[in-house]
Amino acid sequence: MRIQAIHRRWTGALAPYGWAGRWFARLLPPVLALLLVDLLLRPAPALVRLLLTIGIVAVAPLSLVVLWRVATRRLLWRVRNRLIVTYLLLGLAPILLFGTLTFMAGYLFAGQYATTSALRLIDQAVEQVNTEAAGFAMLSLAGTLPAQSPLVNGQTPASDRIALATMSGGAWRDLSTGPTPRSPFAGKASPDWLHSGFRGVVNLDGQLYLCSAIEVALGQRKALVLGSMPLSSQALRAMGQGLGRITLFPIGLGQTGDKKGSKLAIHKSPDEKSEEIDIGDPGSNDWTPSSKFERVSGGAVPAAKFLLDTRVFFSAPMTVRDWEGGSAGQAIVLVESRPTVLYDRLFAASAGIGKYVRLFLIGTAILFGIIELLALFMAIGLGRTITRSVAELYEGTVEIDRGNFAYRMPQGKNDQLGALSNSFNTMAASMVELLAQQREKQRLESELAIAQDVQRNLFPHSPMAFDGLEVHAVCIPARTVSGDYFDFFCEGRQFCLALGDISGKGMSAALLMASLHAAVRSLGLSAEAADHGAPSSARLVSLLNRQLFQSTQPERYATLFLTFYDGATRQLTYTNGGHLAPWLMSADGTFSSLDRGGPVVGLLNGLAYQETHLGFAQGDLLVAYSDGLTEAENESGEFGEERLFEFVSQHRSLPLDELAQRTLERVQGWIGETEQMDDMTILFARVTTRLPPPALL
Repeated sequence: MRIQAIHRRWTGALAPYGWAGRWFARLLPPVLALLLVDLLLRPAPALVRLLLTIGIVAVAPLSLVVLWRVATRRLLWRVRNRLIVTYLLLGLAPILLFGTLTFMAGYLFAGQYATTSALRLIDQAVEQVNTEAAGFAMLSLAGTLPAQSPLVNGQTPASDRIALATMSGGAWRDLSTGPTPRSPFAGKASPDWLHSGFRGVVNLDGQLYLCSAIEVALGQRKALVLGSMPLSSQALRAMGQGLGRITLFPIGLGQTGDKKGSKLAIHKSPDEKSEEIDIGDPGSNDWTPSSKFERVSGGAVPAAKFLLDTRVFFSAPMTVRDWEGGSAGQAIVLVESRPTVLYDRLFAASAGIGKYVRLFLIGTAILFGIIELLALFMAIGLGRTITRSVAELYEGTVEIDRGNFAYRMPQGKNDQLGALSNSFNTMAASMVELLAQQREKQRLESELAIAQDVQRNLFPHSPMAFDGLEVHAVCIPARTVSGDYFDFFCEGRQFCLALGDISGKGMSAALLMASLHAAVRSLGLSAEAADHGAPSSARLVSLLNRQLFQSTQPERYATLFLTFYDGATRQLTYTNGGHLAPWLMSADGTFSSLDRGGPVVGLLNGLAYQETHLGFAQGDLLVAYSDGLTEAENESGEFGEERLFEFVSQHRSLPLDELAQRTLERVQGWIGETEQMDDMTILFARVTTRLPPPALL
């Protein structure tokens, strides 16, 4: 049981985090169990390790999802944190994107400028070789070749680096004099691809050379001179001064003279120190070595001047011609430098302008930083106003939840947040008023419930039988209490039936109904309402009219149908005081409308009412009702007297209680979902076989 409780708490704690939390709660315990088995059983079975691996692979992403959801729900619960994240997304994200774009553009620009500078330095060195070769060629034709080469740059003799050779007898002959280096191409046959005017980098036996071939003429004499200079680390170091480290390494690009195409093969050299690239014809096994040379690097990366002065790496391709095969391979020129070095080199010719440009950029950056700080402070201030209002609103809801309806939020500024505070205060005051109204409503409902019970007890219990007469009546109020009235009671051998409708609804109508009930009971049993010792319906209604007129407001009145049944003679004596005319359905199918009597009761004083005598034989049915039945309506119109008469005629043989129930159900079915607008009361009386008289009420 304890383990099950822990498991329920564990799964319940992770259930709010969605499907990831549910699966994480299910998978983590077995994965931990497998991990424990793996630690205890060294070495663990292969199946255990396989299941553990699968479990870790499944649990790892789920754990990240759960941790992310936990962090977001805990951290982003407060509006302040949400606003901070929003500000970061809206403010910092564009800055980061712009900064990234600027960095990428600057990096590409710096790298491109660095490689362009390196290639330009190499081209300048080739041009220097070409100039040296042309000068030596002219001196050679003139027969005035000096014993030592002139100085280049005023420091290092050019002849110490540049070697010269001339074409003689189909091969190159060295033109070295004095300390001038010997040409590496001396004794080599001239390849077919080499021609006058060639300038570039040549690969000879894995060593790179800057070469220039030039043909000069003096009169009838011509001379083809090949100048060369090793592209070594020392040469690259000299080129890289003020730039950075320059590195050359081969790549597997090249082509042969075969018009059918070429193939490439890249593999390690025998000493495993460099790559070799072989090029051959398609479909053949004859491979021609191409672009095989050692990586060459020279120069040093300058030290950083500040923290953001990072290294810049960029590369560019360079064509390398193979001396033997003539294939044009590709090499990569990689330059490592720093932005400050490149900036100084870019503005070296105009140091003053560069200084001002640097100051302008620094000033612009400082200005942007100040603007960003101002925007940050403004955002923080706006965020505090929002979070303060939300916090005060949350505190207010907590106080209201505790029942402190007197709590009011501080008055805010003239903005939407201030309007929110005012709305909360108005809502709190309205809640206090609504609670008072609710208590008053509950008090009134309690009083109405008591009044309903009292009124229910005023109605006589039915069905009731008296001297062969069966009576049943039902009243369904439209509100809590009813303004309709019905009553029946015995007076000697006379049985009194009354049904009325009080003007208005609600408590006032119910009070008048109770007053009418008491008056009918009191006056009906008095000698004043009798005529020669027998009860008189007309006299009783006249007395009721006078009493209601004197005791009620002028606009108050009632409709009343009142009848006396004599069990000895089986006769009805009735008076209709402005009420809907009841029906007397005879056993033979004929019916009479009981509409004689006079106007409504209590509206005018001193009125005289008439009474009518009718026979009430066995099987006859008396139907009296209020206007709530006939005026019940839906979208098709009112229910009407015809439908009521037709329904009662069809079901008149039913017991009176069942007949009343079905009649009311029929009317309520007609209303449907529509609200009942008026009280509905119906009274049935029928003469049956003679029964023993009941006890007097």
